[in-house]
Amino acid sequence: MIPELIYIIAAVLFLFMFILSSGIYPRWSTKNTNKKSLMIPVSAGELFDKIAILNIKKDKINDGDKLQIIEKELKILEEIKTDFIGIPMNFEFNGLYEELHDLNLRLWDAEEMFRIKDEKKEYDEEFVKCAKLDISLNDKRFVVKRRINDFFDSQIKEVKSYKESILNRIT
Repeated sequence: MIPELIYIIAAVLFLFMFILSSGIYPRWSTKNTNKKSLMIPVSAGELFDKIAILNIKKDKINDGDKLQIIEKELKILEEIKTDFIGIPMNFEFNGLYEELHDLNLRLWDAEEMFRIKDEKKEYDEEFVKCAKLDISLNDKRFVVKRRINDFFDSQIKEVKSYKESILNRIT
């Protein structure tokens, strides 16, 4: 009776340690040693969106201190991505990620122009074009993130208040 009890206790402890070390429950994760970081569940689309944006920032920002922060966050998210991808990647997903990266790059440029115009208080036709482009690109970005969530069967999904007719026009 005692040896079987020891095996059961050992098995439960092993399972508990596996759950902690795997990050399945990030709030308990032993990987999060920095008490000033929050580990929150996000959708697959949100994870890949954040990685795409950080890669763009890495290319666009020249400030060394800011780059260190960007690279640190990117490294953390790349590790999470690596742990998450137990599912084989394929051409369909790679195309979705490239589309998401491209949309974010175009958004970066549009918002940069938006900020320049706003700083100069130039609320002209070009400003309005930038605003419309920003809305359009963000809508398309939402659709691509939704497709990534569907691809990975993500439990968490972003929703918008848009009517389905608007979403159908975007796709």
